[in-house]
Amino acid sequence: QPSTPPVNTSATNNNNDKEDVKDSNDKPQIKQEKSDEENVEMKDAKPQGEKEEPTSSWFPSTKQLSHRLVRLLRALEVNRKQIDLKEARAQNQRDKLQREEERIKKRQELALEWTKREKEDFYRILVRHGVPTFTRDGEEYDNWDFIREKANLKRKDLSQIEKYYVDFLT
Repeated sequence: QPSTPPVNTSATNNNNDKEDVKDSNDKPQIKQEKSDEENVEMKDAKPQGEKEEPTSSWFPSTKQLSHRLVRLLRALEVNRKQIDLKEARAQNQRDKLQREEERIKKRQELALEWTKREKEDFYRILVRHGVPTFTRDGEEYDNWDFIREKANLKRKDLSQIEKYYVDFLT
């Protein structure tokens, strides 16, 4: 085994002290340079399996991305307003149909009910003219159209007039 010569530690310490002074001035700069280099290396480092692509050639700038985002948001807002408008129109249409159905139903109910005036006119015409009849193919039929005209019963159909006549006689 080779033997190592004894080292003079005092001389080495003196030289190291001088170097430490020099190094202490140089060390922060060296460390900064290393840290900057490490940062650059860390930024450039890609995870395994990921391809390295130049970002500037295929990806738009942040200003362009912001502009596109604003345009998309505006388009979505316009689209939402159009959908809401269509829904409101459809709801209005449904409401209008429902009101019309209610009006028709109310008219039908009113047509079924006889007002005092209608009753009096019917009675007056019936007493004055009797039940008008017409003959078709040898058979006699009641002519409710005549009473309907004379008694001004425009809201009543012929079956309602005949039904009221039967009720009136009983």
